[in-house]
This record gives sequence, C-alpha cells and structure tokens, in this order.
Amino acid sequence: MTSTTNAFLTQVPWHNDGDIVLVCDDTSFRVHLDVLAAQSDIFRHMAEMPRPRQEYCETYQGCPVIHLQDTPEDMKCFLEAIYELQFSPSTHVCTCADFATASSLLRLGTKYDARLVRQRAIDVFASVYPCTSDAWSRRDVIRQFPTFAGELHSTLALAISNDVYSLIPSILYTAAKLPPPDAVSELAKLPMSVDSGTEQDLFRRYMTGRQALHRAEAAAMMSYLSPSFTLPQCRTVGLKPYAGSEVCCAANPFKTRGESSDLCATCSKLIEKSIQEGTEEIWRRVPEMFGYADWETLKERDKLGQY
Repeated sequence: MTSTTNAFLTQVPWHNDGDIVLVCDDTSFRVHLDVLAAQSDIFRHMAEMPRPRQEYCETYQGCPVIHLQDTPEDMKCFLEAIYELQFSPSTHVCTCADFATASSLLRLGTKYDARLVRQRAIDVFASVYPCTSDAWSRRDVIRQFPTFAGELHSTLALAISNDVYSLIPSILYTAAKLPPPDAVSELAKLPMSVDSGTEQDLFRRYMTGRQALHRAEAAAMMSYLSPSFTLPQCRTVGLKPYAGSEVCCAANPFKTRGESSDLCATCSKLIEKSIQEGTEEIWRRVPEMFGYADWETLKERDKLGQY
C-alpha cells in the first residue's frame, strides 16, 4: 500500500533522502532511521528488525510509514534535538528552552529511551528545581525557562509521569514555602494522569515535610540561643545570660541577619555563620523530610548534571 503526497501534512524535519516516514496525527516527518537509532534504543531496536516487504506495509516513495501516538509538536521537538545531537554533539540542546519544548523532550526522550535528550531536558528542569543549595540560591539567575502560572504542579506532574524523582523534593520544598492554601491548590491541580494513590501520597509527603522543614528552620534560626552556643570575645556592653550561655543584647538575626548595630562584629559573624550552616544542613535533609532518598542517590538515579 503506497501513500500519496496528499495523505498527510509534511513537517520539518523532512529530509528528501530519509528512509522512514513517521506520522503523528495528520503530520509526517521523513527522517533517517540510522540517525534516530544512534540516539534512541527504541529506534535502534526497530532498525535491527528485518524490513517487511513493501506490499505488506504502508509506504511513501519506497519508505516505510510508521504511525505513532505522539503529538506533532512533541515529535518535531524530539527529532530536531536528535539531529542536533547527531551533527552538533557539543551543542547543549535545550539551553534557554521554553517549558513546552523541555516538556516535549522529556516525554519523548523517556518514551523512546533517548538518554541524551532525556538528560538534557532534565537539566533544564533542574535549573529551576535543583539538588544543590548553591543552585537553589541562584535559581532566579540560572533558570532556563521563565516563570508562569501553574509551573509547580505542571513540573511535578512531568517529574512523576517521566520518573524523574530528583526534581520532586525541590518542588515540594517550593510548595512548602508557599502559604498552605496556595500550595494545596497547586497540588490539587495535578492532572488525571496522576493516579489518586500517588496524589494522596504527595499530599502526605507535603504535609509531613512542611512541618519538619519549619521545625528545622526555626531551630537553625534560634541556634545562637542554645546553651552550647558561645560568643567568645563579645564586645557588646551589657551581656545577658541565657540558659547558662551569654548572648548579645537585642540580638535579632530574624530581622538583621547579623547587620544590627546592637551586635558587635564578632557576634554578627558568628550568628550569621551559624544560620548559614543550619540552612545548608536543612537543604541536605530536604529529601529525607519529604520521604525520599538523599540528594546524591537521587542525582545518581537520574544522572543529574551540574544542578
């Protein structure tokens, strides 16, 4: 059975010397199977299979026609990334990509086992929901797509459906920083593709993790009031004893982060250092707070790159 040129709408990438035609809805792409096979295990397995005789399969100008259940938009992004990787391997695919493009590459990179496409898509999302405290502190600068309404639940749904668990603790951490009604509203918007059991589990993890996070943050901010915390060589006049320790008069790191004129320079630095160390320790424990493995395990699982 041979298709005519009117049977479907052609779309870039369309290579006249391609040897296979992929059809998504009414849109077709003529491409090279060996190029796809070099980046995708699924297409590699397809290339290794014996070709059926033309009279028993649909063809276009001698090329086998394969109908796929993907959207034309997803397939276009995927194929362009495949060709870019094949012929410009040093190019960082997805850099400064928009959310829709990165989502397309994550979905199809996962579905067709195209590891580099999937990995580079994950790196885009990890620039916004990273695994390191340094990347988190710079996320407004390094994020590779702009913020938009519904970003949190959209990214969470993508992470779940494509098995990218290294993103989830950071997403839930972000949710825990929102007012509870806003966070619950975001989590409630997860699409129907996320089953109810998974959704309930996420709500449980969010509630448990939020409580643990707020307790840990309070402890870190108040650590300078601990009996074991000392302020050596304090130059502030009028020290007050507190639970067997000495603290600066009117010390208020919640407000000043160590910049108050009521604190001597030595105490300011010590308190600021204590808060910073506590913040870094909290970040290290974020996955545990939400019931996941540690950051290193998650990063290794998803082969996460720089973030």
